[in-house]
Amino acid sequence: MILDAVISAAQTWLGAGFHVERLSYAKFLAPLKPEETARIDLLLQSRRLEFAVHLGGTALANGAFDCAGEPAS
Repeated sequence: MILDAVISAAQTWLGAGFHVERLSYAKFLAPLKPEETARIDLLLQSRRLEFAVHLGGTALANGAFDCAGEPAS
């Protein structure tokens, strides 16, 4: 559920021409309940998309995806 939300947020931010090729790493620190809405922070560095997921002041997950394509301008 968390990774799907991160990928969806990345596609919205970067556009359809940019896509995830593989999960480089992920660390899950706490669960996210279905009724909760978390904040997703994204940072694109070359072809690596780093993410952090927070609920209030609590870190839920972090990691990175290796990506391909060109981000929308």
